[in-house]
This record gives sequence, structure tokens and C-alpha cells, in this order.
Amino acid sequence: MTTWMLQGNPDKYDIDSALLNYNPIFWIMGKPASARDVEHAELGDRVFMWRSAGKQHVDSGVVAVGTLIGLPITKNRRDIRGSHLWTKPPVDPVSFVAEIEIADKRLSKAAGMLLSEDLKVDSVLSRLWVIRFAQGTTYTIEPEEESRLIDLWHSKSAQPRR
Repeated sequence: MTTWMLQGNPDKYDIDSALLNYNPIFWIMGKPASARDVEHAELGDRVFMWRSAGKQHVDSGVVAVGTLIGLPITKNRRDIRGSHLWTKPPVDPVSFVAEIEIADKRLSKAAGMLLSEDLKVDSVLSRLWVIRFAQGTTYTIEPEEESRLIDLWHSKSAQPRR
């Protein structure tokens, strides 16, 4: 099984509205040219959803946890539920789209999202690809990182471990 971190940029897609209004959600996991990035996806894979800060500088970090319930298939972005939430039209409308059941969402600091500023100073999570190479959208997570994310997600006070 693989654990995924899927990043959404609020400048391009209204990730908050998607998480508030749809469950399951459909999510882009890459373009057909990058099939090798998603070829290991399996039903039941854990998925963490990351919201980037965007130009509005909203709080960035992990905002939801879910499970892959539909394997990535090639679809036109216009043909998926929530396609109206694109705030910037995609350059290439055809992508690998996966179906994700959201188990828990936390869209603000007060709600308990895992803030990127805290994860950047965590001895384990500072190595996350989404932190080191923020331009991507689909990342795999190592078992130690997954375990730490789960611990933080379930803790009442998500304090970084230094």
C-alpha cells in the first residue's frame, strides 16, 4: 500500500469548497504523461490532502485525511463532479482522476489542520516532498512520515517534535 499527499492550490482550485461540499471527492493525481507516478495506487491507500498558501497566503498544510476508493483513470477535468471549482482553467484538461473518501477535514488552524510552519520544523516531517518540492501535486509518503502525520492528526495539540 502507498500513502499519498495530494496538494491543492487555492489559486487554481477551491479545495475548501470541494472538501466542504463533496464526499467522496474526485482529485487530479497527474497527467497521462506521468503515469509512473500513480501506477502504484491501490484501493484503500491512505490519502492526506495538502492546501498550499496560494497568492492569498492562506494557512497551508494538511487539511484532510481520506482513503482512495477509486483508482486513477484518465478523464477530462470538465467531466468530474466539482469541476466548476476550478478558478484557473487547466492547461491540459485531461488528467488521471482518483476518487477519495474523506474521513476527516480541518480547514483552519482553529479546527486543527496541520500547519506547514509546524511540519517544517518537525524532525520527521520536514523531509516531506510537499515541503521540499512544493511545485508538485502528487507525492508519496514514507511509512515513518505517515506514522508521524497520523500521530499529529489524532493528537489534541499538534506540536512539532524537534
